[in-house]
Amino acid sequence: MIELELLKNEVSVCTKCPELVEGRIQTVFGEGPLNPDVMFCGESPGKTEAEQGKPFVGQAGCLLSNIISACGWKREEVYICNCIRCRPPKNRNPLQSELKNCYPFLAKQVSLVNPKFIVLLGSVASTYLLGINITAARGRWHTCFDRPTIATYHPAFLLRQGGEDSVKYKKEVWQDMKMLLAKLK
Repeated sequence: MIELELLKNEVSVCTKCPELVEGRIQTVFGEGPLNPDVMFCGESPGKTEAEQGKPFVGQAGCLLSNIISACGWKREEVYICNCIRCRPPKNRNPLQSELKNCYPFLAKQVSLVNPKFIVLLGSVASTYLLGINITAARGRWHTCFDRPTIATYHPAFLLRQGGEDSVKYKKEVWQDMKMLLAKLK
């Protein structure tokens, strides 16, 4: 779609966040088909994503791909993006001002991509877009950009957990995905 390419080009030359622009390798816009059943939205690109210009391609991306596959989809069948398009320095969380600066791009991207459902990945996306932290947000339905939305743990968070915590949080993510799959049927 031409409009989505134009938006991607606009994002690639954005200078609203000087600290992000200063260290930017390239922007990470998002990828996937138009009109997908599901859009996954995380917080911000990591180092590998910034180097490749693609969302969720590092270790967390591998885990997200496994989650997508467990749901019965191919990665190419869903849309994947982040709240902001530039990697924050030292992989810190995005600042409120950075989230606000990128919000119009995300809103337009959601409108153009037109997913049926949105899955917010992690606390930053949940807190910014729903106004509640991930613990309070997960396990129930919300509305974001006028679309049914669920929030679940970020794959990077899952990778940082060990032992019993890892099993617990992965089970909770699977519960969230089953909620989504039930709505899609």
